Amino acid sequence: MEYLNKISEFTIIAIMCLTVFQDFKSREISIFLPISILAISIFKILITKSLLVNGIAASINLSFLFVLFLCTVIYYKLKKVNKIIDTKIGKGDLVFFPALIFLFAPISFMVYTLLVFIIALIWFFSKRLIVPQSLSSDIPLAGHASLVFIVYQFLTYSLKINFFSDHYFFKILS
Repeated sequence: MEYLNKISEFTIIAIMCLTVFQDFKSREISIFLPISILAISIFKILITKSLLVNGIAASINLSFLFVLFLCTVIYYKLKKVNKIIDTKIGKGDLVFFPALIFLFAPISFMVYTLLVFIIALIWFFSKRLIVPQSLSSDIPLAGHASLVFIVYQFLTYSLKINFFSDHYFFKILS
């Protein structure tokens, strides 16, 4: 069973690499990529037989995403922006982030998501400083999320710290 877990992790990393490439190249991702991540995540849960714990964690993660999305919608409605999907938030981002809910414990998911947003904003403002005439406000959010995920995986393997579990964050806080 351990080899199946390793194969599924490697496959997710490969899909994340494709997501980085597609999103940075064309500012859109294939729907096949997040669906594949979700399917492999569910497969990992089934082989580890931890349905209840992962189901609760996924519910919390999905609730967190819902609150973020709701805050985003409210913000743009207050700014009188009518069309939010495809102008402010890409469809790929809306499909990509929920596909990740089974891969993280709740606190880890919140830290990961906020880190992705911070890195994406830094990238956006850096791009504006370097190329001031750039009027594109597109941020390849799924690409940034994939890149951060790949780094998380690398750190997990190289430092033997599991950033995908909340135990590490509880240890830091105590």
